[in-house]
Amino acid sequence: MSNPVYFKEVQYFRQLWLILVLSVSTLPAILLVAFVPDEEEIWVKIVVISILVLTMSLIFIIRLETEITKDGIRYKFWPFHPKPRMIRYDDIQKIEVRKYEPLSEYGGWGIKGTSKNRAYNVSGNIGIQIELKSGKKLLLGTNKKEEAETIVRRIELS
Repeated sequence: MSNPVYFKEVQYFRQLWLILVLSVSTLPAILLVAFVPDEEEIWVKIVVISILVLTMSLIFIIRLETEITKDGIRYKFWPFHPKPRMIRYDDIQKIEVRKYEPLSEYGGWGIKGTSKNRAYNVSGNIGIQIELKSGKKLLLGTNKKEEAETIVRRIELS
């Protein structure tokens, strides 16, 4: 029997400011390596340019996947989590959708915070805040505030 999905969201890093920062910071290095005449060390240029391009590209394949199902909340921050992680409702003390400050509360976007208060976020400042019975906190960023609020209100915790 399948586990019905009540909420699903997949987010990618696609902010214009991020694209500009990455471009402005790596383009000079690529141009410098590519156009400095030194035919004897061509393989070094190829390696340096490849590393820069791959590093820049990594940002655009990272994604946060969040699902709320009948059994609990699954999340995956790919490629860092190859398999989804599951939080069962029995382990949750409190859950709410809230506004947060990514920079001051967690130090930015991505996988941030401490082992006791972790955030997985890609953009924005709205998240699904989960407080576990163990005392740990987890925040999953969302761009679907209203949909998340509707589903979170329906969750019955034991």
